Amino acid sequence: MASALKQNCALLTLSALLLTGCGGGGNDSSNSAIQTPKKQINSAPNIVFESPNKVMGEQSVIISATITDDQQISSVNWKQVAGKEIKWTVQENNSITFQAPHLPDIEVLELELTAKDNQGLTTTKSIKLEVEPLPTPIKKLKFDNMIRDVDPSILYSFSRPQFIGEKTQLMRSNDAGDTWEQIYQDELFDDSDYMHQIITSSIPGHLIIRTLNVKQRKYTFIHSFDYGKSFDQSSQVELDSLSIKYFFDRKTMWSINYNDHTLNKSDDFGKTWQTVNQSDYIPYSRIVFPKSNDNILFLTKSDQSNEAFLISYDNGKSFENRSTGLPVTGVSTAYINPDDYKNIIVGSAYGFFETQDAGITWDALNWDNTNRLVQSHSGDLYRHIESRFEMSTDFGKTWQYRYANPEGGLDLYIMSIHDNFFYFRLDGPSDHGTYRGFKGTPQE
Repeated sequence: MASALKQNCALLTLSALLLTGCGGGGNDSSNSAIQTPKKQINSAPNIVFESPNKVMGEQSVIISATITDDQQISSVNWKQVAGKEIKWTVQENNSITFQAPHLPDIEVLELELTAKDNQGLTTTKSIKLEVEPLPTPIKKLKFDNMIRDVDPSILYSFSRPQFIGEKTQLMRSNDAGDTWEQIYQDELFDDSDYMHQIITSSIPGHLIIRTLNVKQRKYTFIHSFDYGKSFDQSSQVELDSLSIKYFFDRKTMWSINYNDHTLNKSDDFGKTWQTVNQSDYIPYSRIVFPKSNDNILFLTKSDQSNEAFLISYDNGKSFENRSTGLPVTGVSTAYINPDDYKNIIVGSAYGFFETQDAGITWDALNWDNTNRLVQSHSGDLYRHIESRFEMSTDFGKTWQYRYANPEGGLDLYIMSIHDNFFYFRLDGPSDHGTYRGFKGTPQE
């Protein structure tokens, strides 16, 4: 019996060992221990803005801010970090309202919002808003065919006849186009004689009228040195013989003869002429004069040729071709830096090009949206780009906003610029005409 008891104990011990080796024991901690939940990680607040990207001065603005977080938001703070100082009102939903400031140029406002939750985590996010100046008030003038005196407040205008024999009128305004008076009487013209062009020189009060006599096939040049109060007939030339292009200096007139390819000058207001140069590149050229050097002339050509830009260092007697790098379609306009005659910008059908060395080398300017470019007497540049005018006082390096397009304009271009007044024409279905604005800072 003792032997049987020992045998049973041995079997029991072996069974226990087998159960332990198979993991069948009752000491498994996964079944006996209590599970501890994982601690949730707090996230910083998330900010989403809803706001316009661009507004006009004095416009009411709302910037909406949506703040989300897995905790409770404990504080929200707005701060301005850039631009002219503004005052805003905070709404219950953390949005702000304010009035955009009145500015002379385009300016960017930058605001910053900081949100903090009850666990101490914060998020800061900024938003930028571009503010454009208010459009400068403009006035539509009575006449279209206008030219101004050296004094920008004095304007001249004339009516073109629609048929031979119709009378023309020369008008003058002494107040920048507000009121007009007739200064050239109808009886000065016969049935075949009518005003063809009016020109002003660099002499205050100097006005030149070119009339066309159809029967005699002659141009007549009539001068006034007292703002049109009296006139003196100085010369007559055959029709098509001399086409007056520009004035240079105080008494020098320049002309190009398309028939015999000559460049001509007159030192007595057109009474006598002398030929300076004769060459095949003369026709269809435009003469440009730098203010800093009386002996230098530039010729620009808009026809298809390899002579789009030429320079003369001897007052037109000879020219050097400086067209390498320019489009073969030619150059339509040229603008000279008043401080450096070697720095020139030209316009073409393929955009604008600039030279720093009087045309030896040319670089294309990235002005894709620039439609028109005009230079004032002081040397500032104005351009029409998209829906507004911009001005540059550093010869195109930087640009500043100046005018907005009048509504309804299809084709808007600058006519004349001075230090005080800004004249431009608008060609559109309803607002066709000539307008006057103010150069520089838009009016308060």
